[in-house]
Amino acid sequence: MDVHPIMGNQTQLDQVLLNLSANARDAMPNGGKLKLGVRNFIVDARFADSNTGAKPGPYVLFEVADTGHGDSA
Repeated sequence: MDVHPIMGNQTQLDQVLLNLSANARDAMPNGGKLKLGVRNFIVDARFADSNTGAKPGPYVLFEVADTGHGDSA
């Protein structure tokens, strides 16, 4: 899969992914599945109009999912 290169702070991105992974682990004390994915995503004018702060253009979308119970706080 060809994902567009991104610009950003590598340390911050590493920390975000580490925190999401740790949260998923804590939500699955008896085991489960954690899925991390990345893909190209085009924000069009319609999407931007319905999502505050979004601007049209090409982006890279990070997707995170787990089989945990969710946030109980």
